[in-house]
Amino acid sequence: MIKNKKDGLVIKNKKYDPEAFAQPLVNLNPDIIIIGFTGALGSGCTFLSNGLAQHHNYMHLSLSEPLHEEARLRGLEETIENLQKIGNEYRTKDGFGDILVWMALREANERWKDAKNLGIILDGIKNTNEVAALRSFRNFFLFSIHAEEVLQKQRLLPGRCKSEDEYKTVIKRDAEERLEFGQQINRCNDLADIVVINNKPIQKGSERLVRDYVQEKLYGRYVSLIELLASGVKRVHDYTPTIPETLMTAAYVESRRSKCLKRKVGAIIASPNGDIIAAGFNEVPGGVSCWEDPDYNWCARDILQEKAGRKFLRCPNCGAKIKIVAQCVECGRTIRSFTKRCPSCNSDPEIDYLCPKCQTKVYKEYLAGGSPDTGKMLDLCRSLHAEENAILRLGKTGVSVPPDAQIYITAFPCNLCANKIVMTGIKKVIYSEPYITKEAEKILKKGRVETDRFEGVKSTAYFRLYS
Repeated sequence: MIKNKKDGLVIKNKKYDPEAFAQPLVNLNPDIIIIGFTGALGSGCTFLSNGLAQHHNYMHLSLSEPLHEEARLRGLEETIENLQKIGNEYRTKDGFGDILVWMALREANERWKDAKNLGIILDGIKNTNEVAALRSFRNFFLFSIHAEEVLQKQRLLPGRCKSEDEYKTVIKRDAEERLEFGQQINRCNDLADIVVINNKPIQKGSERLVRDYVQEKLYGRYVSLIELLASGVKRVHDYTPTIPETLMTAAYVESRRSKCLKRKVGAIIASPNGDIIAAGFNEVPGGVSCWEDPDYNWCARDILQEKAGRKFLRCPNCGAKIKIVAQCVECGRTIRSFTKRCPSCNSDPEIDYLCPKCQTKVYKEYLAGGSPDTGKMLDLCRSLHAEENAILRLGKTGVSVPPDAQIYITAFPCNLCANKIVMTGIKKVIYSEPYITKEAEKILKKGRVETDRFEGVKSTAYFRLYS
């Protein structure tokens, strides 16, 4: 992977000094507890991380603080959009994408000799390179904070966002920019160790309510266990995993059996008391996977989508001639036609063509599989989905579905799987990765199937915390 270093960017903040970060952090114990927070704008990361620091003796540092300082030095308004832009500039100029982490840790190192904190809290993690840098610390745990969309909007409008359009723009950019050093909240959420749902409104100024809420949502269930682990306690009888944590971990374990190039998904059908009835993962039935098949040698759906996309000679909206000149986000190679596989590095170059005449995102809005609204070309995918495999295994074993059966899935089901879940009689879907399609959500709702976002310790930390 090529690191695109942009030496032309001018950063005025004197704290930005990449050469200084090669110096050892002499005051920080390698086994120090570092708790990271990631989450969408309006999810409440700052509220929860500040509350944890204040009531449980942690040093709180925000990765966005240097960005605020930079904006002030440039005479810019400290809007979310300006901070996002400056953050991208910092990570790009650094060339490794983790500069904001090391700026925060260097400040912690300078302050630590006079501090008596239990550990460090880092708020505002936005990029996977930042997560990768922190994984070098043994006692680093990443919390992913989630809130319902209506609450996110209430927390940002009016205030940090001045209009509905601004809110939609910054939320979309925050979730997933197609840049190596850009905003990558969706990817950071996937890498998290612990998921917390923050849907309870807390009145400002009530210290007792904040303390009790932090105790309930963070400290009592998770952080206290992390502290015991860091102190060397090998076995803690009072801490055992919940049924959802165990079954979702089983779903992730099952997903590892998949050979899919795009996404590995696992599903577990169980009773409410935790008895596993059936399991499944996404895989091509009765044969070799697409990338092993000489007729494809890659994802079959990508190949068919690429063929369909190359027939788009003109914008379907306005008729303007399509002329692609793009760069692969991974290796930087220039791409001049619609493709789902870079000729140089075999990654998805993620071409997002914008018609210069009508500003239509042609491949997003008109090519099947470009977005959830245009369908996912599921009929062209050769794999059975994890939910389908789990349901089919019920038939093979002859096990009947109990009236209150639940299914744990590592990703939200698609439309076709939602249909099968309803018809099978499953009453509840618990999902981990929240890539929700509106049509599937409607199918489940009309079929009286309850849907819940998973909350708790994910498979990445399950055996670390419950060893």
